[in-house]
Amino acid sequence: METNLQKALATVAPSISIQTIWTEDESPDNSIFSKGCGLYGEDPDDWACWESAIEATIIHNGEMVTGSAYMGGTWEKYGNNPTKTNPDISGYEPQMVEEALEELKALFGVPPKEIETALSFLNSYSESEIAA
Repeated sequence: METNLQKALATVAPSISIQTIWTEDESPDNSIFSKGCGLYGEDPDDWACWESAIEATIIHNGEMVTGSAYMGGTWEKYGNNPTKTNPDISGYEPQMVEEALEELKALFGVPPKEIETALSFLNSYSESEIAA
C-alpha cells in the first residue's frame, strides 16, 4: 500500500521507488508492559511488535541501488496489519524516507538529480505538514 507521501514523491521523482516493509518482531522487548511504560496494564498476548523498513530504490546504469532506514518496536493490536492501521509508521515515515534517500544519495559520487529533487520535495512536504 502506498502512503500519501509515497504517492506524492512518485510524482516528483518517478524513477525512485519508495516502499514500506513490515515484519513481525519474533523476540520483542516486552518491557513496554512494565509499570510506568506505554502498555502497562495491557495483556501482552493482545499485542504484536513490528519492525518497519523504508527502502528507496533507483535503477542507475542498469543496476538497482537501494538506501534503507529501519525502526523497531512498533506495537499494534494483535491481528492488525500495520500496512493498513499504521501506514505512516506512527508519524516517523517522513524522517525514515529522508534517511533512506540520504543513504541512497551517499552511494553515489555524483548522485542522480532525482534524489536531490526527492529530498527537496520531502523538506518542503515536512515543513507544510508541520505548519498544517
